[in-house]
Amino acid sequence: MQQVRAGLAPDNFINPKQLNSLEQGNLKEICRLLSRILDDIGKQYSIGTQL
Repeated sequence: MQQVRAGLAPDNFINPKQLNSLEQGNLKEICRLLSRILDDIGKQYSIGTQL
């Protein structure tokens, strides 16, 4: 919302320093889960292993 108020186009950037400790923990857990999901997808479809 700060970007919109400043007349800038909004983006998806989240500044972790502006989050409380609970939100920071949730963000870290989400990133870990996404990493595992992407790794599993890569293994399932052999992404990045064949040229």
